[in-house]
Amino acid sequence: MTSKLRKARQKANVDMGPFSDIAFLLIIFFILVTSLTHPMAQKLEVPASSEVQEETKQEFLCLEINVDQLKFGANAQTLSNVTFEQLEKKIEELKLDEKADEDQRVVTVKINGEVRYGFFVETVLMISRLGGIPTLIEEVIEEKVVTGVPT
Repeated sequence: MTSKLRKARQKANVDMGPFSDIAFLLIIFFILVTSLTHPMAQKLEVPASSEVQEETKQEFLCLEINVDQLKFGANAQTLSNVTFEQLEKKIEELKLDEKADEDQRVVTVKINGEVRYGFFVETVLMISRLGGIPTLIEEVIEEKVVTGVPT
């Protein structure tokens, strides 16, 4: 009796033929459309290599922080010893916060030796407060490993 009540399940079959036709039509359409469009390019005029262009070397204010001293100058060749208070006064006199060009406000900071972190941060914050843009120079010290025959 139970077998009569059960209806036979019908399996649904999906014909994949039309789907493959549509897929191939789309592929052909996109191939045709992409070959018909021309890329929009602009012709660039590259200068000849024989032309010499002048390079302007920008000089920045320099600050060198050593373990026991500060050196400050208009560039790396004109550094002179200063105290923290003298450094603050010199940077105030330069009126970096009033300069419109950011390149004129850059102060390169080079650290030599083992400087106290607190002193370094205090110095960089002072430069920023007075309108300067501190940039750090890291000096990489190469370690030399000596290998040889033990004597």
